[in-house]
Amino acid sequence: MKTVFIDGGGHFGESALKAKVIYGEYAHVVSVEPVPVLARWIADKLALLPNVEVVQAALGPAGVAAQRLYIADAALSSSVFSDKTTGGVNPGRSIDVRCVSLADIIPEDARRVVVKLNIEGGEYAVLESILAGHVSVDVLYVNWHNDKIPSLTTCHDEIYQAVCRLESYRGGWEAGEYERLIKWPHYKPDAIA
Repeated sequence: MKTVFIDGGGHFGESALKAKVIYGEYAHVVSVEPVPVLARWIADKLALLPNVEVVQAALGPAGVAAQRLYIADAALSSSVFSDKTTGGVNPGRSIDVRCVSLADIIPEDARRVVVKLNIEGGEYAVLESILAGHVSVDVLYVNWHNDKIPSLTTCHDEIYQAVCRLESYRGGWEAGEYERLIKWPHYKPDAIA
């Protein structure tokens, strides 16, 4: 296998689509999305693309089988952190979701591993496993959420500085130009399962 692109936080599937354009049809894309309706949406929309796998789970630390996901008014902003201040996260509206680690989903025959993390605060636990050397990543993109989740302010600086020193770190990942290609219907937050 050549390149593996781990799409942490599948959103609409636009990052998976962008990865296929950038890394080619033979790249293996694994889109990890915990919100059930979004994971199904991505699987349906990208079904015709070769080598795209959708995993309906939260991306997190090794050894954690499940996490509580707090559902936002916009499912796209749902988080494992109940104190997230944007997106309308409602601590009273949550579901338990399966959790997978990078080690669980990176194929053994991967030659090059590219990871994009936009997982609404969950990036810190995943980054700790990368920093500890539990998984090897060739290219790393991180969208940070410390300014939206008060409980992350104490750990942010140390992890951020360590990640910035990684040769693999490339900054944030933007795929907005691909969103218009994948039309997302209006949905009701109570219909996320």
